[in-house]
Amino acid sequence: MNRTRLTVLLIAAGALVGGALLYCSSPAAVARREREVRLEAARSGTEPARPAAGHRALTVDALQVQRRARPVMAEIPSSLKPVRAVSVAAEVEGRVVSVDAVEHAPIEAGATLLSLDPTLLEAAVRRAEAALVRASASRRFAKLELERQRGLAERRIASPAELDRAEREERTSWAVVADAEASLSEARAWLEKTRIRAPFAGVVSWLDLEVGAYLRPGDRVAEIVDISGIEIEVGVTDRQVVALHAGDRVQVEVDVWPGEEFTGEIYRIGRAADDQTQQYPVEILLPNPEEQLLPGMLGLVKLRVGADRRVLQLPRRAVTREFEVDYVFVLVPSADGRRVERRRIVTRGVPFRPDLLEVTQGLESGEWLAVSRVRELREGQRVEFRGDPLDASAAQSGLGAGTD
Repeated sequence: MNRTRLTVLLIAAGALVGGALLYCSSPAAVARREREVRLEAARSGTEPARPAAGHRALTVDALQVQRRARPVMAEIPSSLKPVRAVSVAAEVEGRVVSVDAVEHAPIEAGATLLSLDPTLLEAAVRRAEAALVRASASRRFAKLELERQRGLAERRIASPAELDRAEREERTSWAVVADAEASLSEARAWLEKTRIRAPFAGVVSWLDLEVGAYLRPGDRVAEIVDISGIEIEVGVTDRQVVALHAGDRVQVEVDVWPGEEFTGEIYRIGRAADDQTQQYPVEILLPNPEEQLLPGMLGLVKLRVGADRRVLQLPRRAVTREFEVDYVFVLVPSADGRRVERRRIVTRGVPFRPDLLEVTQGLESGEWLAVSRVRELREGQRVEFRGDPLDASAAQSGLGAGTD
């Protein structure tokens, strides 16, 4: 039993010693000791020891970080929808006798999509026309009879009862004519519905019918979409919705058009949150005169939801990470040129910008960083670069670009 305890204690002691040795020889520990040596040398006024010969000079790219005014933005993925879309259905039954539109092709407002057999409805129109002719003839006879009875009544030949009868028949004939005219209008309207037309100009997104197909009222015929404008609906939080107003300009990036932004505006803001997401709907309209945006494309909506704030951002490639801690190499002057100082910083991500990080602690505006070959750099290593980024003249020459 004692021997087992002794063995366990020896193993634990060995692990502790090994861990201590690994920690003392780690890059972070070595860098900290080198930094302490340089600080002590600076206090005593002596020249710090040069880095080991293996720390050769490297050529790096430099970047000057600057605090810049950034609006508080909400970037929300979304899907593009047509400004108008309608499913066209048959209103009368009949057999398809012609298909006049082409699927996925543009179509003008009022153009014919397809035609149904009009034979029965044409016959109904002719019957209504005949009924109107009969009613019109009866009305003419009733009017003439009324005029004759009035003349006889003035000469006191016709009785008042005969005059009343003539007036009643004249009014009845007028009603019969009006009814016949309405029947004819209805018959013509039903006949017109055998030609199914596009309700507005757009694109025929669906039309899958052939001549000979039989349609009943309500059967789907085609789908028309209007892509002269694009509609986007996104959801925002209660803190964001109070900063938005109808008419606000909105920028939209579309995946299939990288590097290009499309400008739209908010035209409707919901005043009640969705029961499921607890977000407020915001509807955005994008002009699409060249029709380069199509329904179903994926976009990123950028909404300004707050006042500008000054932030310091840098490219992610300038940062090295060890044990969940971020470091950068700051360029500092030295007696034999320029060297790098390894510095710990605190960062956070930039929404929808995986290539950028926002620095919250550890850097000041105006400092210069190495942004290339950072994996090869070591604390205090001498570096070379095109120009001299530590001079004001180099800053004016544009060698270190800002991180807009």
